[in-house]
Amino acid sequence: MSVYAIKTKEIKVCEQRFIVSQASTKMGNERYMAITKADTLWNTMPKQENHKLDEIENVVERQLKTYVYPSLVSVTESLDAELPSYDEFYNMPVEEQEVWLSCVKELNPSFFPDAVDTEEKKS
Repeated sequence: MSVYAIKTKEIKVCEQRFIVSQASTKMGNERYMAITKADTLWNTMPKQENHKLDEIENVVERQLKTYVYPSLVSVTESLDAELPSYDEFYNMPVEEQEVWLSCVKELNPSFFPDAVDTEEKKS
């Protein structure tokens, strides 16, 4: 059986050490399933729960909850404790979110293709 080297990087987010990995096929499948599940749950929530914010805030929260957060946790393990829940992620300082998100983007550019395209166009 062959063993393939997967790139990893250790980061610190809110004083917690994480290992972020380049996605394997298994991780990619887990990410896809988590996104699908989160999107299904969002669509089945009563309107007053998933539409409690104004329209733009609602779009942003939906994107974070159903796409960004599952993408982050699918390729991350914590060395110190459990990974943050969605609510913990949502309430953490933006600078800390950016550390995590930037590392995941670096190792898995296909997870956020629009962001990569935009950054490349700026260069």
